[in-house]
Amino acid sequence: MKYGLKFNPFTVKNVIDMSDFKRFPFLITNTQEVLKYAIELDLKTKKTNETTLRFIILGERGIGKTSTLMFLKDIVDSHGDLMVYSRYTNNLNVLGSVKTFESLIIPDEVVNGDSSKERIAKWLSDKLVYLFIDVPDTLDRNLAYSLAFGMQFATEFKNLRIFVTMNKSHMNKISDVSEITGKYTVVHLTKFDLQQAKELIVGRLKAVREIDVPDELYPFTEEVVEKIYKYSHGIPRNIISICDLCITYGTMRDLEWITEDVVDEVVSKHYLSTVPYMESEAKKKRLMKLYEIIKNDFNGYVYGESNLYSMVKKKLGWSMITTRKYLREMEKLGMVVIKKSPDNAWTNIIEAT
Repeated sequence: MKYGLKFNPFTVKNVIDMSDFKRFPFLITNTQEVLKYAIELDLKTKKTNETTLRFIILGERGIGKTSTLMFLKDIVDSHGDLMVYSRYTNNLNVLGSVKTFESLIIPDEVVNGDSSKERIAKWLSDKLVYLFIDVPDTLDRNLAYSLAFGMQFATEFKNLRIFVTMNKSHMNKISDVSEITGKYTVVHLTKFDLQQAKELIVGRLKAVREIDVPDELYPFTEEVVEKIYKYSHGIPRNIISICDLCITYGTMRDLEWITEDVVDEVVSKHYLSTVPYMESEAKKKRLMKLYEIIKNDFNGYVYGESNLYSMVKKKLGWSMITTRKYLREMEKLGMVVIKKSPDNAWTNIIEAT
């Protein structure tokens, strides 16, 4: 592998299980530090008769919600107490009934009791269980009901600690069918700043470095990292995706360094097609059509969103609301930058990146 690396450390973008989480260093932000402290204090005191920890961890796609759950689960698993357990699930169907919930909490052993609730209560009587629920990106109404039921049922057991990750739209869907979210403390995962983005990149590179190199960022530079950060909008998964493209491109072209021009090229030509959490190919195509109009019809610079809406209506037949929705999605992906005109605070300028 080029650049003194055993392999490209940016190919793994999604954490699927604990083995994925363990492969690379995990960057701890303030929110995760608070959750870590809460669990460590809880493990130390074991106040089983008091109100339990109940958290909803909110964050947009790619922000690191699954990684955060793996990080917290690892703290519990490393504690070493035989009466402390962790449970992780991203299958919301198991939360939808008392019987399936019992199978999630209690391992394969016989527990006496007339009902699932009674058996769970007996099994938990001298134990602590940390339940980590990872809500998938796609949440239909049936799964929302299952999740709401599981979150509600879990609050009936004081020895059960609950951590649920989701995005804001998920929370809105649950609020439509239940008031359970009001019983949970809500915390937010925030985007990385530039320094954190750099630490993420350096951490990945160090994990697979096999020879000495001129700089810990090699083959990137400080300027290149700034450009990657700009395109990524501070979303960790976006940062990793762009770095993956750059390393792949640099290796294929046998480049000594990754330059700012390389970043520009891979983002404009390949980035959108690699976004791992896009719901469908159809959505990717729609975003690309909008991007091409900005690039080709406006030379990458649109003064006033109304001008863009008119062109899109003419060429694609989209409504203003539809165009605005996809435009904001493109901004999140780093495909465009939207800013206020210095001459008119009521006018937006849209620039293709």
